[in-house]
Amino acid sequence: MLLCSLTNSPTQHPVLSLKSKCVFDSKALELYINNNGSDPITNEQMTKDDIVPITLAPSDIPSSAELTDPTYSSIPTMLTAFQNAWDSLSLELFHLRSELDKTKKELSLALYRQDAAVKVAVAACKERDEARHALTQLIANGDNHNVDVPLETVPTDETFTEFKRLLHAEQEQLMTIHKKSNKEKKGKSPLYSLDLQNLKLEIDKKSVLSRKNAVVMNVDTNLEAKETIVVYSSGLVEVIDYSKVKLKVVAKFKADNPHAFWLQGNPYILFSENGEHYLVNIKSNEKLPVKSEITEIQTVVAHPTLNIFIVVGSREMEVFFNQESVYEQEFEDDVKKVKFHPDGLLLGIAYKHTRGIDIYDIVERTTKLNIECQNPGDVIFAANGYQMFIATNNKVILFDMRKAIIVLEAPIEDAENHQIIVDDYTSMILCNNNYFILTKNGKAIEFTSKLEIESNGRVIGYASSMDDGECYFISTDSGIYKAKVTN
Repeated sequence: MLLCSLTNSPTQHPVLSLKSKCVFDSKALELYINNNGSDPITNEQMTKDDIVPITLAPSDIPSSAELTDPTYSSIPTMLTAFQNAWDSLSLELFHLRSELDKTKKELSLALYRQDAAVKVAVAACKERDEARHALTQLIANGDNHNVDVPLETVPTDETFTEFKRLLHAEQEQLMTIHKKSNKEKKGKSPLYSLDLQNLKLEIDKKSVLSRKNAVVMNVDTNLEAKETIVVYSSGLVEVIDYSKVKLKVVAKFKADNPHAFWLQGNPYILFSENGEHYLVNIKSNEKLPVKSEITEIQTVVAHPTLNIFIVVGSREMEVFFNQESVYEQEFEDDVKKVKFHPDGLLLGIAYKHTRGIDIYDIVERTTKLNIECQNPGDVIFAANGYQMFIATNNKVILFDMRKAIIVLEAPIEDAENHQIIVDDYTSMILCNNNYFILTKNGKAIEFTSKLEIESNGRVIGYASSMDDGECYFISTDSGIYKAKVTN
């Protein structure tokens, strides 16, 4: 029990004076302050704000019997009481300081978050202004330039941030490489030395890869590795080395409805088995599960250099980065064909019905350009990056994406149902029915013809630029051959 320094009696509600640092009973001290306005001990000016309550544990409050005990007023008892009061006061002071430190930390964190929020808001306002400016420019350039609002929210996690950073960085490098390559190749196609009115594809009989009556469904070529993936209707997938005279199978795999593509220079297929999707490296046979919400896969396309591939369904697609899903995107129309731009940031998406063709940004998830055309078939970007070949309604058109205009229309029967094959010089395109269109020095020549091919062959893919002419893959009833364009 604490004694009041004013009445020398046990306190009922002990308080501490901040002026004299003495203990008083609250009622006695408040009455004294009301009458005198000063501390009873030091006589300093004092208000009730200078009073601090002292909290005692119930065990520290003596009972009535203890108060009447003669030993209660003894010096040892008083020293013990003072010690208890000091301990209680020290403990309370410790708690107050702890609360003060905690409050300071919370205030510091709140200020930090406020500063971060201000920076985010400034960046968002800047992006909004840039988007408005871009939208204004697109609208001003014509009705064909439409910006779509994504159907789903763009992810903001670390994976998407890294995905976005790598794509933009790689786009700049690829643009530099392609500009240099196109400049070096401009006007140097071996075709320009030939009589364009009398062209034919000459099969190299020594190159044959015997595959009797095999139906080739798809061919995807890696020009740097001089290898191509051939997918047959039976589900067999072969990786063929065409660097030598004779075609040679270096790897193969068989699966139901496989989708083949090159990913960072390696041949892969994606296929479904027992309701699950799997990604297989054809050369190493490494098999990885792929968790995708798309049940019926139409096709798979891969970035030119990065570990990014896109699984395409009938009306949706799912983007994968390092084998992890980044986001899904739905479309308003059924998808027919999807092709990557040479610089790896844009997609060319051809739809089956009324939508035409979208030039789609996979980072911003917006349509940069919509090309109106009926019943589009195959689409492919030219190597220069700003033109696109489109097969549609018994013709093939060459579309300039910078000016949003058609620069060439070539009538080709049933063109929308055939694959377009473009050579490395952007000098000639071929459909599976063997028609071709020639472009020279980036300018289209309105000239079409039908190539003469031995053994009723069918052009299935482009191989590479060779010193003695262009090299193509030809499929016949007896197998696959290499061929070159001659007179």
